[in-house]
Amino acid sequence: MLEEICSRIKVSISELCDTYEIILIDDYSSDNSWDLICQIVKRSSNIKGIKLSRNFGQHNAIMAGLKEATGDYIITMDDDGQNPPEEIHKLVNAIKLSDSDLVYGVYNTKAHELYRNYGSKIVQWVFRRIFKNKGDIGAFRIFKASLNDKIKHQNTGYIFLDGLLHWHTANVDYTYVEHHKRKIGSSGYNLLKLISLAANLIFNFTTFPLRFLTFTGVLTSIISFILGLIYIYRRYFIDDVPIGFTAQIVSIFFLASAIMLGFAVVGVYLSRIYSIQNKAPGYSVEKKA
Repeated sequence: MLEEICSRIKVSISELCDTYEIILIDDYSSDNSWDLICQIVKRSSNIKGIKLSRNFGQHNAIMAGLKEATGDYIITMDDDGQNPPEEIHKLVNAIKLSDSDLVYGVYNTKAHELYRNYGSKIVQWVFRRIFKNKGDIGAFRIFKASLNDKIKHQNTGYIFLDGLLHWHTANVDYTYVEHHKRKIGSSGYNLLKLISLAANLIFNFTTFPLRFLTFTGVLTSIISFILGLIYIYRRYFIDDVPIGFTAQIVSIFFLASAIMLGFAVVGVYLSRIYSIQNKAPGYSVEKKA
């Protein structure tokens, strides 16, 4: 699809502006894609090619392209033809009219397989819970160079591009675009990879698992402490428990209480270490006057 996609992009972009560049990222493909990219680059001065040393995944591969991008606006899209290049003008018009930092191309009807649609819904649901966005995210997007400057220096191996973009802006808009069926091949995303993507999203952009551990630790330690007091009361004031039972059960409950309370403290420290290590911005400046 590379030859066809590049030709269609050129026609579509040339109607919108005079200068542009196309960056093709080969995420260590198993076919002859890189050879074809080299041929395309030789024939066009405004097309660049980047081959990664191994397969790093879609979002990491796109980041490699963003670090090379020099345009005022950056458009990302897959090369399988499902995002028609003829729809690029809708993204460009939307970002200029709304003056948004980021615009997603969203679909009335997706031409994916059924499992892919369900997997995508899981990712969308998780993303909404974290970032409170109003529309769907996707690979067909446009954003300003100023936003790209904020995210392209992110230095981590676990990149979720949409999360980085939403870290730095809430000025996001959406426009409807067409979504076509693949002409050739099949998607590299299976249901397991989509679930893994959702998990990556959770662990990259939220401390929810650690906060849940902290909450569980505090709650269970309180419950264990109360149960221990109840058995002590029953032993000395009601005397309806076997001899030796109270000592054992109270020891277990108090030990569990101490352990879970320790987990809660560790969870708080880990969440703070995570925030520092993940380089989540404390703020992001939009404008200065």
